[in-house]
Amino acid sequence: MSDGGTYRVGVDIGGTHTDFAMVTPEGDVETYKVSTTPGRLSGGVIEGLTVAADDRNLDLGEFLSVTDRIVHGTTVTTNALLEDDEATTGLLTTEGMRDVIELNMERDPDIYDLWSDHKDPGRTVIERSLRRPVPERVDDEGRVREELDESDVTRAVDRLVDEGAECVAVAFMNSYLDDRHERAAERVLADREDVAAVSVSTAVFPQIGLYDRITTTVIDASLKPVLREYLGDLESSLRDAGFDGTFLIMKGNGGVSLPEVLAEEPVLSVNSGPAAATVGNAATAGVAGFEDIISVDMGGTSTDVCLITEGTPLVTTDNSVGTKRVPVSMVDINTIGAGGGSIAWLDGREVLQIGPKSAGADPGPICYGQGGDRPTVTDANLLLGYLNPEFFLGGETSLDVEAARRGIRERLADPLGIDVEEACAGVVELMNEQLINQIRQVSIQRGYDPREFALVTVGGAGPLHVGPLARRFETTAIVPETAGTLSASGLLQSDIKHNFVRSFPPEPLSGAVLERVKEAFEEMEAEARETLREEDTPEESWSFERTVSTRYEGQVHYVDVEVPPEVEKLTDVGTIEDYHHEQHEKLYTFCDEESAVEVVNIRLTAVAETEKPRLAGTGGGVDPAEAVKDHRDVYFPARGEFVRTPIYDGRHDVQGDFEGPGVVEFPHTTLVVPPAFDASVDRRGNYVLRPEGVGTDGDR
Repeated sequence: MSDGGTYRVGVDIGGTHTDFAMVTPEGDVETYKVSTTPGRLSGGVIEGLTVAADDRNLDLGEFLSVTDRIVHGTTVTTNALLEDDEATTGLLTTEGMRDVIELNMERDPDIYDLWSDHKDPGRTVIERSLRRPVPERVDDEGRVREELDESDVTRAVDRLVDEGAECVAVAFMNSYLDDRHERAAERVLADREDVAAVSVSTAVFPQIGLYDRITTTVIDASLKPVLREYLGDLESSLRDAGFDGTFLIMKGNGGVSLPEVLAEEPVLSVNSGPAAATVGNAATAGVAGFEDIISVDMGGTSTDVCLITEGTPLVTTDNSVGTKRVPVSMVDINTIGAGGGSIAWLDGREVLQIGPKSAGADPGPICYGQGGDRPTVTDANLLLGYLNPEFFLGGETSLDVEAARRGIRERLADPLGIDVEEACAGVVELMNEQLINQIRQVSIQRGYDPREFALVTVGGAGPLHVGPLARRFETTAIVPETAGTLSASGLLQSDIKHNFVRSFPPEPLSGAVLERVKEAFEEMEAEARETLREEDTPEESWSFERTVSTRYEGQVHYVDVEVPPEVEKLTDVGTIEDYHHEQHEKLYTFCDEESAVEVVNIRLTAVAETEKPRLAGTGGGVDPAEAVKDHRDVYFPARGEFVRTPIYDGRHDVQGDFEGPGVVEFPHTTLVVPPAFDASVDRRGNYVLRPEGVGTDGDR
């Protein structure tokens, strides 16, 4: 993959806006934002690239002909899962295992909701009529106990097609130990013209745990037509417009890959877009001197929060999208369906709620003047003075203040018997509490003290809410000047990354088990090297990370522990046991050194480092006082009133200190600095906020 071209572009499609980051020939990063085009997402991509080309005085074809790389973050597969918009998929599984999917690992997402109908989450993945058992059996030591008859596969697939299945997933019991039956079924399915896509569990999720293998494989198969159609349209649009460079897609694990790789394993693209922001935040905070951060990315329809230690986002396999479990390796992101465009509404008990429904890009919030009639968080922020109605999106759009006021009065204030400003303050306070709860979940509930982490807050809506978050957790907050488009910038910071996994039959650690672990690591590294060679990546850019999933004998759940990158250093059983005890105590506050430790899975992450844009600073700037362009009344809950507040022009290169209150207006986002906050701008354009009483080193 040559990086000899002139331009590189990151494209992140959100529910409301599509963001672009472009690296110029001079090495500078320029950012753009256009409205998302829900009917055909590629339309917004081409529109944004046209804006970037116009800015360089080039027509689109000329610009794309000298663009070396486009990296794209997509939410198309995530949204398909959330909206139940996947292709209809049938399941072939071992006789007697047809209903494993109903168990859902005994999890009920609404277990404490007395009004829930407790719909079985398993049925949201695949209906029983679309599950067909076939006789075959491999035991828990990998021995074939009953051979597969391919004629049984043919008859089962006929039944699935009759039931309306477009795609087929194959997941047999214990196939991770011997995959010959799954491969035989795959060969039968390869000749079927009436099956659009096939996924087998040993290719998608080759590890212990039948429930997880079934759900992951079904989801992968159901997403193949969705992602193939989307990527085909996008690639075709780019090629027709003149692009002939390298096209890469962000994966949920924080790395990028070729589209043809993801088209064959689309489950890896789930959470693609949110992962990009964590990579961008980690890079931005790192050059500012912060390696331990909590990334908060608040857009128009959702908010993503991730804990990052030593500059690396945490990765997990304990993932769900809505009620659907997706246990592949992903950046550990906590997502809620609440953002700037989320609708504020009253439930049947007249209690204020926010989300998960959003006004989206069309019609958008009431203040957009596009026909929206339901109040949103953005409408509340506008009426509290946080947003400038004449400078939204850098002045490209004006906002209708009176329409927003009418909508909030009619829908919220009057029914609650309060004034409009009080209703708006309630909307913003509830949004802040949801964000605070998210931060608690990724930090306190996992044994981390949030006061030891800086909050890096980005997205079009995030910087509006950062002050109350920093105050609640008594910590430093960082808002990059490119906060409104940092997900797109993060795409250009991402490396090529692949995950490989092997499972082992449960057995206490011993010298023999350790030897099998080492052999499996060597096999996975050989496979990884071949994959990276096929992608034409330079060998000097490669690196490998190894993780072992371990548990105490008799446990169901496991912990992931990192092991030395060199396989030859794995010579002592006690080394892995020590790693396990240490990690178990960190997560659960105790360990049991008397219990035997089992290896469940081993994982290898292969990374090929890519060329990245520089994050050098401007080298200086004017005093913040010189960037003040106006004053307006802004409501601050701590004061309980509107306060005359200086408005700073975020387009100026500034460096220095100032005190809150203040509002900084960037072209793509707005930062609100509350009273009793100290703020500074470093030479890289990062705005660093500290509540009074929090020192520069985090001491209180």
